[in-house]
Amino acid sequence: MRALLFSLVLLLAASGEVAAAERITSFLSEVTIGADSALTVKETIAVVSEGDEIKRGIQRDFPTKYKDDNGLDYVVSFEVLKVKRDGHDEPYTVMSIINGKRIRIGSADVFLDDGPHVYEITYRTTRQLGYFADYDELYWNVTGNSWTFPIEKAETVIQLPPGATIRQHAEYTGPQGSSGSDAEVIQATGDRYQARTTRTFNPNEGFTVAVGWPKGFVTPPGEIEKTEQAIRDNLGFFAIVGGVAVSLLYYLFAWFRVGRDPPKGTIIPLFVPPTGLGPGGMRYVWKEKFDDKCFAASLVGLAVKGRARIVEYGNTFSIERKEDAGQPLTPAEAELYRAMPRGMTRLEQANHAKVRAMKSALEDTLEKEHEGVAFLRNLKWFWGGVAISFLVLFFGVLLLPSDDAATGILLSLWSGGWWAILLVISWAMVKGFFSARGFFAKIGSVFSLFFLLPFFVVGGLPSAATFFGESSPGLYAFAGGAVFLVVMAFVFHWLLRAPTLSGRKLLDQIEGFRMYMKTAEEERLKVLNPPEKTPELFERYLPYALALDCENEWNAKFAAVLAAAAAAGVATSPAWYTGTNWNPGDTGSFTDSIGSSLSSATSSASVPPGSSSSSGGGFSGGGGSSGGGGGGGGGSGW
Repeated sequence: MRALLFSLVLLLAASGEVAAAERITSFLSEVTIGADSALTVKETIAVVSEGDEIKRGIQRDFPTKYKDDNGLDYVVSFEVLKVKRDGHDEPYTVMSIINGKRIRIGSADVFLDDGPHVYEITYRTTRQLGYFADYDELYWNVTGNSWTFPIEKAETVIQLPPGATIRQHAEYTGPQGSSGSDAEVIQATGDRYQARTTRTFNPNEGFTVAVGWPKGFVTPPGEIEKTEQAIRDNLGFFAIVGGVAVSLLYYLFAWFRVGRDPPKGTIIPLFVPPTGLGPGGMRYVWKEKFDDKCFAASLVGLAVKGRARIVEYGNTFSIERKEDAGQPLTPAEAELYRAMPRGMTRLEQANHAKVRAMKSALEDTLEKEHEGVAFLRNLKWFWGGVAISFLVLFFGVLLLPSDDAATGILLSLWSGGWWAILLVISWAMVKGFFSARGFFAKIGSVFSLFFLLPFFVVGGLPSAATFFGESSPGLYAFAGGAVFLVVMAFVFHWLLRAPTLSGRKLLDQIEGFRMYMKTAEEERLKVLNPPEKTPELFERYLPYALALDCENEWNAKFAAVLAAAAAAGVATSPAWYTGTNWNPGDTGSFTDSIGSSLSSATSSASVPPGSSSSSGGGFSGGGGSSGGGGGGGGGSGW
């Protein structure tokens, strides 16, 4: 008996707790549709407060931002006209949330009495109607599907525009996306529609209706007005897209004006390099930039001229300065020679300061000799494009919705970082492929690139979209625009470089000399009386072959000559080289080592340790769902 009484007490207590739970006892939405398509809405919300979540008042969330059929933002207006509690004016604050507005009703320092309270919210909103071929429609989420309280009863009264009569209607209830119909229609004749729910809704359930009427009773927006509204709703998006287009047009104009190369002349084989141009200078003009192979070719050039000796042991190289004042040097070679430490210098990171000094001396001299003479970088035009790109992003982020601006910057950093990492890794793998020695090493580089393909397919922006979720098109335009502008800057920094007229003539001579070094069909050259192939000629022009990326072809031209000289007992080993890769019967490993391996060694040796180089129909005839249409949102207490 005692146990039964105790259980009854617990049951009664639990029933009291349920009865006392905070809830909405009644939700009435009265909607008046004007001839101008605007809606005036009065919501009467009766709640029971127990001081749990509803302490000072309630919050009513109202969505104002949607997506149209093109994925662009569609923003409706929302203006609060009046707020009351229990028949008296009540203070409120309207604040922005992610997809709309929040009305916070009440005062922070005033707490409500427990028990029932009735709130009245009157507001005006536009751009809520649907315009179809045969009728117009209001698809209206009466309560919203995001309330944190149960709703015992919901009702809506919709007054159609003056003169209109109801053509069709539909009702939907339940969670977001549900097509339930736990509602009854009280009136659906003439110009007045009234319906109410037939069960209690749990939190996050709602009530949606759709009402259609014949056309001609409201004024739909024209095409020009819709375009203007779309631009206003997505001002940041269009500003960034337009700005990126302006940047691209500027770069194209700059390229057309100063970046186009002069036309090539007639290229004929030349058997000597252009006068006064060393191997480093030849590569600098040919590539229009300084790189590691430019430095390596210059070192070999000094060695061939008797000013240095190259020592190779295993995979390491050393450079020994020689005091021989033999053949004359070009200005760039002279500066490199002066910067070269006396004695032996090993090309390793421990000597990075010495190697860096040699590279800087050579690069600075080549720049003074040839930049502005043989070719132009047109940096003023380039920096103009960079300035335009910066202004595009600066004003674009200012025009983004305030809640998207900071996220847009973060998204651009995310996407930019993603692509930057992928491109750096890919470039390193490409370089590794060309510098790899042996078939299997090159195959490994190719498979490594295939490993990166899924990351390129996923892409920075899609991965960021997964991370950030759905947001404004302007946000993605900002991030995508930032990445595109950076890539475009890199591309046009290269494209805007152009040879001068004299530089074009020099390039024609370089191409002619390279044609001679690469041509394997000797019969094509015999009519031009090429020089006799000797071991001395092989050595003399080997630095130029390295500079012009044709050391293997140059080696192939002389393989038989060098092998024959060695068989005849003639010394063919270069006096300026000491190492294990020289083999007069097979000099391919020697030229490969002097070319790619020496370039790689000079690159790593100059880096300090620790561094790294829509369907046309509406919803009043069916096909809708709870939570669809305009209005909606939800609410909570505070």
